[in-house]
Amino acid sequence: MAEEVKYFEPFDPKTRGDELGNLAPYRQGRPHRGQDWAPKENSPIKAICNGTVGKVFWTDVLGNCLVHSSADGKYWVLYAHLAKPSELKKGDKVVGGQTVVGLVGGGKNTPSGSASTGAHLHMTIAKMGPKFSGVDAHLAPFEDLVDPLTLFGAAPKKTVAAKVASAVKKVVPTKKA
Repeated sequence: MAEEVKYFEPFDPKTRGDELGNLAPYRQGRPHRGQDWAPKENSPIKAICNGTVGKVFWTDVLGNCLVHSSADGKYWVLYAHLAKPSELKKGDKVVGGQTVVGLVGGGKNTPSGSASTGAHLHMTIAKMGPKFSGVDAHLAPFEDLVDPLTLFGAAPKKTVAAKVASAVKKVVPTKKA
């Protein structure tokens, strides 16, 4: 039987920023692919659930990143804009609410990726399954992303389905008959 997974919000809800699906003008019609929190630069980021590290890497857009699985095998969790490469390695176990996966970067003293607009954590959660099972959560189709706020018991402003519909409508306008 799969382990029941408990989720922990990584920072105080008062530090929440852009939500999944946000269509801010600077995104040029592309929906935000995760949830942001903006605590103090270099704040420790604790794992949101138990799991196993799948990848530690760098991208030009997201900077230093770490991805781990959820212990029940349902999700991949991506932490982006870390201040420096995580000390964890592929295969390491993480404990939700305890294991520090990295430090908040992307600020003045810890630049991390071209998409960083200041010190913050960007988190993407992707469903594992037949359409997407890879560790590269940042490349999952938008419809396979999960709103982190729903896992923490918080109510997002819109459902993921509504965000997808809204994003598609704005990116691909329909012709009027």
